[in-house]
Amino acid sequence: MTVMKLCTDIADPIERIAAIHRSSTLAKDTLARLDKNVVENQAALFMGPFIAQQFTPLAGHLPPPYNVSISNVPGPVERQYLVGARVESLAPLALIYHGIALFFAAFTISATFTHGFVGDRDSLPHMQRLAVYTGEALDELEAALAV
Repeated sequence: MTVMKLCTDIADPIERIAAIHRSSTLAKDTLARLDKNVVENQAALFMGPFIAQQFTPLAGHLPPPYNVSISNVPGPVERQYLVGARVESLAPLALIYHGIALFFAAFTISATFTHGFVGDRDSLPHMQRLAVYTGEALDELEAALAV
């Protein structure tokens, strides 16, 4: 688990991707320099106090250290089967809790990229728009790369 910037303040899609990559690289390099025991437990150390307060009267009163969770799960390139049926995509199953409005997961399975959202309907009442916005953002990035 790492924390990185999504750089949503950068309008140009190429510059935004480069900035996200820099933030990701910095976060991963920082983890790589830590002792193995720390790395194995750092998610619990980082999120522990916030998760623990969810089970107390403080629940919902202290903001989490972030408001969006993103997971990238690289899977096998080879075709995968479940009880004889080809696995064509995966969908996220995630927990959201006080202060975390959105969970986004990206998967690759059988050499196919898929993604999905889990969200808080009170915070994101029109979550289906994320699919449209995601498609538009990918189109924008593709157009910028074609230049």
